Amino acid sequence: MDFFIDPTADTDQDIQNSYYDGLESEADGIDLRIEMNRILYGSVLKRPLGHWVIARVFDGAKKSKYFNEYSKEGIMGPSHPFKDYLVRARRVASRLTRGSVDGAKPADITQSKYQYYFEWTVPLRDGDQIFEIENADHKTKPTEIILKEKFDIDRVHAYRLENGNVQYITAVGKYNNITY
Repeated sequence: MDFFIDPTADTDQDIQNSYYDGLESEADGIDLRIEMNRILYGSVLKRPLGHWVIARVFDGAKKSKYFNEYSKEGIMGPSHPFKDYLVRARRVASRLTRGSVDGAKPADITQSKYQYYFEWTVPLRDGDQIFEIENADHKTKPTEIILKEKFDIDRVHAYRLENGNVQYITAVGKYNNITY
């Protein structure tokens, strides 16, 4: 008896390269930058899975008017100047590592950390912030921005492929109810 199973026997090996024609990518097959864009913004065939958020990126090289030289922190405001970016993101609950919740349903777990997925162009770093905004319909770009919840970024990870090029970015954000 022959127990060898050819893993490619039922796999379509014909890659549809025309789907990605005109890109600056050297790889064949799936382009993760395009796929992340389709996840966040949608396409002709798929509805968008992302929603609008504000990504607040701090300039750590400069000090704001709220910076206190004695305590080395911001008093009554942010310690460093920042720039806000209106971007789309995908948010999912961050996985818990405790063994007691293995097998628990997502609705059973209330937590304050979330994993955010962004396109590769968003210039996030550890220590930056993400703001959830009030928006009745996240399919369209908001014209008025009302900040709702603030998340401090604990860790940013850039996923790299193709000679080290960043394909997309993930950030772990922890809820922070302190506002200025």
